[in-house]
Amino acid sequence: SSGINAEWPLRPGAAGTSYDQFLKAYGASVHKSYFPYEYFDSLEKLSSTTFPSYESFFSSLKGRNTLEPTPGEVLIEEEQQVANQYPRSEDSTLLSPDQVVGVGIYRYGKLRLLFQ
Repeated sequence: SSGINAEWPLRPGAAGTSYDQFLKAYGASVHKSYFPYEYFDSLEKLSSTTFPSYESFFSSLKGRNTLEPTPGEVLIEEEQQVANQYPRSEDSTLLSPDQVVGVGIYRYGKLRLLFQ
């Protein structure tokens, strides 16, 4: 016996290696959110009542603002509508830099509303 419960709902390898992939693989109704990890560099900021700026969501590890979509990321309908308000890069299926920032700012606004 392998010690694996045959009724266990998880399928090995189905979720990839990230939390976001895990949630998608198992049909979770919640999704990973955004957090300005590098902004919190002191204990004082933990008790701040001011919402961090858009720029605070920049990640030096990823080399980009984490609110901005990654190349090839599938946008939800509302985000696609925001992206469509900006010109698309010619000869590309990828979002233009203006579209990327536009969607990032849209996500920032939605996130900020959750904390008001």
